[in-house]
Amino acid sequence: SSDVCSSDLHRSGSYLMDLIEDMLDAVRLEAGALKLTPEPVDLEAEIRSVFAALRAEAERKRLVFTSEVAADVPLLELDLRALRRILLNLVGNAVKFTDAGGTIAVRGTLDGPRVVVAVSDTGIGIAPEKIGLLGQPFVQVDDSLARRNAGSGLGLAICKGLAEAMGGSLEIVSRVGQGTTVTVRLPATPAVGAAGRPLVRPAA
Repeated sequence: SSDVCSSDLHRSGSYLMDLIEDMLDAVRLEAGALKLTPEPVDLEAEIRSVFAALRAEAERKRLVFTSEVAADVPLLELDLRALRRILLNLVGNAVKFTDAGGTIAVRGTLDGPRVVVAVSDTGIGIAPEKIGLLGQPFVQVDDSLARRNAGSGLGLAICKGLAEAMGGSLEIVSRVGQGTTVTVRLPATPAVGAAGRPLVRPAA
């Protein structure tokens, strides 16, 4: 039907744009040419925005999205585009590799000077010997479900590179058949206003 065709075209277009962005980021990171522009970022709002962008595919697979950002997480001084690429790649991976009826949860908490963003899913999981490879470009999980899903193999490598460029880190914990949690730790620098006072996160 025309609706199906339109949906397929939209998914293809979105995939192509994401692929181009990943390739550009890979080149920038490799060349040391990535420019970061910190600005006030509302983590909770960004998570909601990513969920909205991926909602159609999640609904098709009957996936449940949940999110929780601790009340003490302030507006953060971070590069907005880099944070969005990280969230979109991590939640997008979770959507791809979680079977129908599964759950994807994003949590944001403070841990001393770091903000911790954890993306968890109930998906296919990753074999222990594969986890160390996934931060490398063009590597994907060698699984039948992975082979059925389009992807550049750059997603996690890009996330790792962007997190490190922002002074943070990325960690993967997974169990085959039970799911995966990818945890990103970034500097929790509060965004401040003109008076030098921390900006307050808007009410949800």
